[in-house]
Amino acid sequence: MPNLTLKFNAHINDSVQVGDILFYSPTTNTGNVNTVTAYSNIKKMGPVLNIVRKGRSGGFITIDHDVAVSLPTISDFLFFSKDNKANLSSLIGYYAELKFINTSIKKAEMYQIGVEINESSK
Repeated sequence: MPNLTLKFNAHINDSVQVGDILFYSPTTNTGNVNTVTAYSNIKKMGPVLNIVRKGRSGGFITIDHDVAVSLPTISDFLFFSKDNKANLSSLIGYYAELKFINTSIKKAEMYQIGVEINESSK
């Protein structure tokens, strides 16, 4: 499968990472809202190979594109799925460091967080 690089002019989701699978679905505009037309229209594009983030101004995602799948249009909804083998367990280790980032331009408050941590060796 050939590599395909997609350019984004908006912030790329912080959770997408190399190895995730990229999908898209056509949308229809109903009023002021774009909605996914049908689950049967979801197209699997392929695994993410590289991500170049440029802050709020977008960036690039390179995927191993399945040539049998047509390219998305600018109005299509793109989303990704994670491999549950690598992303299924909770945090492991003796300590954890968390960083919370507000990507909105509006003020936000956090009242509570909860985590589950397991020691990796004992």
